[in-house]
Amino acid sequence: MRKGFALLVTIILVFIFSTISLSIIEIQRMDKNIDKFKYFHLQSRLHLEYVKEYILKHHQVPIWDENIEKYSLNIVVSNDNKTFDIFIKPLEDINVRVHQQVTLASD
Repeated sequence: MRKGFALLVTIILVFIFSTISLSIIEIQRMDKNIDKFKYFHLQSRLHLEYVKEYILKHHQVPIWDENIEKYSLNIVVSNDNKTFDIFIKPLEDINVRVHQQVTLASD
C-alpha cells in the first residue's frame, strides 16, 4: 500500500513540475518574440525618420536597396508631388509595418 501511494505521489509531483516548467518555457519564448518585434519596430522607425528627412530636404524619393537594408520601402507620391505616403516593413515575415504621411510645404 505504501509503495502504491509513493508511486501516485511521485506521478503527481512529476506532472505538476512538468506543467510549471512548460509554462516557464512558453513565457521565455514569448519574451524573446516580443523583443524581436521591438527591435524590428525600432529599426523601422529609424529608417522612416531617415526617409522623411531626405524627402523634406531633397523633395524627391531616396534610392533604396532592399538587399542592403533588409527593409521594404514603399512610397506613394500624390499627383501634385506634395504628399508622400511612406510605408516601411522588414523583409522577414514579421507583422511590423510603419507608415507616415509627409506633406511638403508650399513654396
